[in-house]
Amino acid sequence: MWSSKVPILLLYVRVFGKPNPWLRLTCHLTIFCTLLLFLSSVILVGIACTPPHTQNTAPIPVSSSGSESASATATATSPPPEFISTCTTAGNTTGFILGFLAIATDVIILAIPVPVLAGMGTMTYLKKAGLFAVFMAGVLALVAGVTAAYYKWLAISQPSEGSMRVAMLCRFV
Repeated sequence: MWSSKVPILLLYVRVFGKPNPWLRLTCHLTIFCTLLLFLSSVILVGIACTPPHTQNTAPIPVSSSGSESASATATATSPPPEFISTCTTAGNTTGFILGFLAIATDVIILAIPVPVLAGMGTMTYLKKAGLFAVFMAGVLALVAGVTAAYYKWLAISQPSEGSMRVAMLCRFV
């Protein structure tokens, strides 16, 4: 989320920011907020998905050399089902929240150039319309974000294997 939006915001600052201090401030605040939200979600999911270190996990035999000798076999532990459920729930909930924050960020990114483009008096109407259309191509990203948020909500509210697959796919949208 963060790494795809920052270049657009930095481009706005470089192209439109010099005569518009409000645009620079808005872009920098948006970059800071999205970075903060991205890092907090990584930390939250990282904490929720850290396997527990307990003695109650079932050992799984793992062979290190391909031979089944007792000396070459180590044991790994499988996490308990509660851990897997907690990790999945944390990932889906965080993805859903970040989905709505991504939609809000997309709206901000789409709205920032509108006053600047409207105030460009030296351009012809046709050039303004063309430039406005290029910036509004970001509406597709907004539609994809809304769709992804819908399927992430389905994964949280009605957990099933199908909705989980779609939610995992939408995590990359």
